[in-house]
Amino acid sequence: MLIHRERLRPSQPEHPHISGHRSWILGCGLSLIFTTVWYWFYQSQEPYHPRGGSFAGLVFGIGAALCMFLPSLFYQRKRFPGRIRLGRSQFWMKAHIWLGLLSLPLALFHSGFGLGGPLEFSLMLFVFVVWGSGVFGLILQQFLPSMLTKSLSVEAMAAYVDAVCLRLQQNADKAVLGLCGSLFEEQPAEKPGAESLRAFYLNTVRSFLDARPPREVRQSGLAGKASAEALFEAQKKGTSNKIDEILDLLNRLCHERRELLLQTRLHGWLHGWLWIHVPLSMTLLVLLAIHIGSVLMY
Repeated sequence: MLIHRERLRPSQPEHPHISGHRSWILGCGLSLIFTTVWYWFYQSQEPYHPRGGSFAGLVFGIGAALCMFLPSLFYQRKRFPGRIRLGRSQFWMKAHIWLGLLSLPLALFHSGFGLGGPLEFSLMLFVFVVWGSGVFGLILQQFLPSMLTKSLSVEAMAAYVDAVCLRLQQNADKAVLGLCGSLFEEQPAEKPGAESLRAFYLNTVRSFLDARPPREVRQSGLAGKASAEALFEAQKKGTSNKIDEILDLLNRLCHERRELLLQTRLHGWLHGWLWIHVPLSMTLLVLLAIHIGSVLMY
């Protein structure tokens, strides 16, 4: 459950999926160049402000609508993997990225870089927000995994983090019990330094190793590597070699817990943005449907 990265040998290049996106990059890049040139000629020959109701404006609008709607099928496929068969998930993931990126310039060409009435203004506002949140999530997905790989020496699957923390705490309990005999009660004829070790462990270390440490514990002296080193060095003054060995073990266990805390925080960033992006995307599709319906009716 706990993976030590230094024991792993890299088995694939750092960016293994770039080659699979080349056709999408080429297709969407050529589409952007073509529509940009077309819009430049169109607006230069338009006697008035470019209109969404013109032939070119309608083409841009239909293209933007398709680029907004088709990527939403990626989420439908993920939500109902056994019921909806819409091709391979890799295909829809790439379509979601590149068509989503292409949707913003097409929407701007359709509107003539104007905002229109309240509905059009709201729709364009959501286009910008959804596009921006999507780009933000794409950046996170590109850089956070490599950050995890480079900055963490240990990693656990998200579902097993609590179990790994319990194992760390059990190992720490066992080490302290070996010297103190009891965690919560003093024993007669205790070894020198056992009382201070037990107090330090119970008051400072043990709660930090919990699966859900309190906020004040996560921000304590053990939260940083340098401050933790200083804290353990201060505890070693005047102690025996046996206690020093236990303190070194506790220090290593706290280091692994710090890395698990960092991993949990980075995973939260990696997946938490979807709670913003997905609802905004659904709202955008509703506004898009209302916009299309109002155009067809009036």
